[in-house]
Amino acid sequence: MDQAVIFDFGRVLSNFDHMRACRRLAKYSGYTAEEIYTKIFDSQWFESGVFNESSLNTLHDAGKVSKDKFFEEVRRKIVSRIGRSSLTPPLLMNIWGDIFKPNHGIEELLSLLRPEVPTCVLSNMSPPHWEFVKELSVVRQHFSDETRVVRSYLVGAQKPDQRMYDTAFKCLQEQGWGGDVGSVVFIDDILAYRQAFVQLGGKTIAYNCATDSLQVLEDGLRLHGLLK
Repeated sequence: MDQAVIFDFGRVLSNFDHMRACRRLAKYSGYTAEEIYTKIFDSQWFESGVFNESSLNTLHDAGKVSKDKFFEEVRRKIVSRIGRSSLTPPLLMNIWGDIFKPNHGIEELLSLLRPEVPTCVLSNMSPPHWEFVKELSVVRQHFSDETRVVRSYLVGAQKPDQRMYDTAFKCLQEQGWGGDVGSVVFIDDILAYRQAFVQLGGKTIAYNCATDSLQVLEDGLRLHGLLK
């Protein structure tokens, strides 16, 4: 099979809201949800060392910081002394992972893909996120084989690192894909990730389920001849 499709997960197959987790964490912290978001996503976390230029979320998604270390750091820097006694590791895992919302209609659209076309998911995500993602209907129906979901924390890198794309190509090859990169369509909401894929020679579809209708994705798939 020459053609193949790689799907991003967040804002393509499912919507998500990191602020939901930050709002829940704020109940155990002296910081506001917005301050928590900035600290975890946008700020240098460690003051020195090899990871001193990265945010805690980036390190966690890339598998550089373990789940236990991530929770330890959040409890140490974000959670108040009073909150620590009630914010147990299982509760914190639930708060951090439970951020996903369905993209209504996506499962029906995936059912229209030509059955011979290999597909996989390529996503920057952390272990707590995966615990929730794997239970979502779209994954259980269309990507129940976990090897078809390429996760950044397992690769040890994040998009747009080429290691992520190379791992996705390997996943497609294991399903029988034998074409060149130019026969692969990558669907993502983030421009930088699509640009990196184009530089490798692939094709892309820009789609964001938070702002675009599902018709945008359907039209793109149809344009590339990927639907029945």
